Amino acid sequence: MKNKSNPTDIKLNNIIKISNKLYQGAIIVTVLTAILCVIKIIFTIGFGYIYEPEYLMHILILEAVASVLVLAVEIFVCILASNLSSLADLFLKNNITTDSSKNSEATSAQWQCPSCKKINQGYIGTCGCGEVKPN
Repeated sequence: MKNKSNPTDIKLNNIIKISNKLYQGAIIVTVLTAILCVIKIIFTIGFGYIYEPEYLMHILILEAVASVLVLAVEIFVCILASNLSSLADLFLKNNITTDSSKNSEATSAQWQCPSCKKINQGYIGTCGCGEVKPN
């Protein structure tokens, strides 16, 4: 019996991979932003006397605006990744497949009723619906 992959399982795996990549990207951006802020603070404290006060103030304001924008994008990405993860959880809860005898394929020792599609054992001559075993 071949193991066929369900297209919905492939979509679910893609959703999970995308949400994991989004989380990883948000963490990387957060770490890089923190490192850049620390470097800039050290640079500003150490070499602030090189710049004119007005120029230094403009740089600090632009850095603050850029930091707020980066933080907003990170929050958006985290919310999006969280929604994708919850979507995957909902999909798993609502798409439960069963492997009952009525839904599976018949083996060589079994036969499938042509009218109700139920799998019956080979020694049973008549299905529960009344259909006789085909030859």
